[in-house]
Amino acid sequence: MGKRMALSFVLMLGVAERLFAQAEDEAMTGFAIPQPVIIATEGAPVERSFYTGTLNWYWQPGGASTSITGSGYSTTTNGGRISGITVCLYNESLFSRQFRATASVIQGSTTIQAITFSTSFQPQQASCHSLFNLDATVLPGEFRISSSFNLFDADNIFAGIPTTSSGQTFDISVGSQRPPVGSGPQGPVTMKGIGLRYRIAENDAPPPPPPSCVPDSHSLCLNNGRFRVEATYHTASTSGAAQAVTLTDDTGYLWFFDADNVEAVVKVLNACGLNSRYWVFVAGLTDQGVDIVVTDTLQPDNVKLYSNPLGQTFVTITDTEGLDSCP
Repeated sequence: MGKRMALSFVLMLGVAERLFAQAEDEAMTGFAIPQPVIIATEGAPVERSFYTGTLNWYWQPGGASTSITGSGYSTTTNGGRISGITVCLYNESLFSRQFRATASVIQGSTTIQAITFSTSFQPQQASCHSLFNLDATVLPGEFRISSSFNLFDADNIFAGIPTTSSGQTFDISVGSQRPPVGSGPQGPVTMKGIGLRYRIAENDAPPPPPPSCVPDSHSLCLNNGRFRVEATYHTASTSGAAQAVTLTDDTGYLWFFDADNVEAVVKVLNACGLNSRYWVFVAGLTDQGVDIVVTDTLQPDNVKLYSNPLGQTFVTITDTEGLDSCP
């Protein structure tokens, strides 16, 4: 195959605009990770880059490594949504190389979304690769953008030591190892400055606090726990709090006297995309007196009451005006 030169992998912020632009035509596939729910107005998407400058030290692990990981750290005041990651590296080899890599958005110990891609990098060139099918919602506070290269040829791998620039941390590791402090076997070398960019639409205001509804034997917590449903019943001789049982995220049922005897079914449906309302449907299987209260726990003054008189067969409720609680 002829003489092979070492591959240099360095992720860094602020690579030349030309390299980032050429990557934007490439569309990749990926898989989604369940994300936390955030309700807040997003600003316009902006491009941000992690930048380290020139790394003047390298570490050469022996033999083939299984992965190289570069991670950048940042913070966001109000949370937001990351919709793209651009990964760049420099192939110092005389030959083109095919790599499989994974770009991830991480917050705390949770990987919010990760996309694995495979692409070819040309010899002795800086190359960039953009992934624009992300939809990763991050909460306020620190989050991490990471790219791990988990398949490459058995060339020597050169990696820079951790460093910082403008208060942002840039970290390179080979497998689970960190480069030790000191010179490599061939002395200090200048690394090619390549980096990592991400696209974020940050929220203009802090997200609201999480819903305060806690389900119990007398309360349904529907639609991600946002809406509390409670009910009371009254007969000719007695009254009391209805027992509540959750069926799905938006549906539950009520019973009064016997767990095997369902008296009413309640659904709170998110119809914000249709008429900017949460719809409330109630189907009754009773002629007892019933008062059902639906409360928006994020807007406690937003309450709806649905009643059925004693002695009247319950009339199905289809309230498509429901609660003006969107988003």
